[in-house]
Amino acid sequence: EYHYLLDEALNMKNVGLFSEQVSTLLIEGITELSYRECSKKISEMTGLSISPMGVWNVVQAIGEKLCEEEAELVQAHKEGKVTGEKESKVLFEEIDGVYVSLQGKDRKKKRTKGEI
Repeated sequence: EYHYLLDEALNMKNVGLFSEQVSTLLIEGITELSYRECSKKISEMTGLSISPMGVWNVVQAIGEKLCEEEAELVQAHKEGKVTGEKESKVLFEEIDGVYVSLQGKDRKKKRTKGEI
């Protein structure tokens, strides 16, 4: 395990070899582009050389951190340690239309796509 004392003293939150700002750019880019296109855009914008696999590694590392944080919150909730200021009796959820192609009997009814 490696410790970078200056990074720790400056409270820099790196993901691998990349700073938090570059990681944010990668996450924003990957939501709209492929790994190859995202690596090309980031390389052009920042001058850093990052491969598509490097983008994938950063995204996976961030995903693992988020899963760990969520697991900690779930565990704290199960132990009754999570408290909040507001409590809602009803919670509404809105889903932004993601459509998928339907298969089978539904396809013959002039509906070729369905919303999830």
